[in-house]
Amino acid sequence: MKCYYHNDKDAVAICKNCQRALCPECARELENGIACKDRCEEQVEFINSVYNRNLKAITHRKRFILRTFLFPFIAGLIFLIYGIYSFTGHGLDYFLISVGSLFVLSSLFTLLNARSLEERKNRSH
Repeated sequence: MKCYYHNDKDAVAICKNCQRALCPECARELENGIACKDRCEEQVEFINSVYNRNLKAITHRKRFILRTFLFPFIAGLIFLIYGIYSFTGHGLDYFLISVGSLFVLSSLFTLLNARSLEERKNRSH
């Protein structure tokens, strides 16, 4: 494969941004990839920063899932228990039981969805 910019030179790398083959003269090695010298360096640095932010977010994923599960689950249980405990057959009791059930079910759905995503991620690696 020949360099995109110098057809007479062999390519040694491919730009992470534009995917062009590069010779040693045209390639610039960055933290996590190769870029076209003086052309794609900013874009590759941006790609690397997005990648690093995503890695950081993934490390905090389990705490995020726990928070998004716990609040609606506990709130749903409170609504559900209070609605059942004070059940007199009036509209408010049905409303509390319905809201509580929706909160509990949505939090369980969040937890199950997070687990299935985790299993898929583990299978792909």
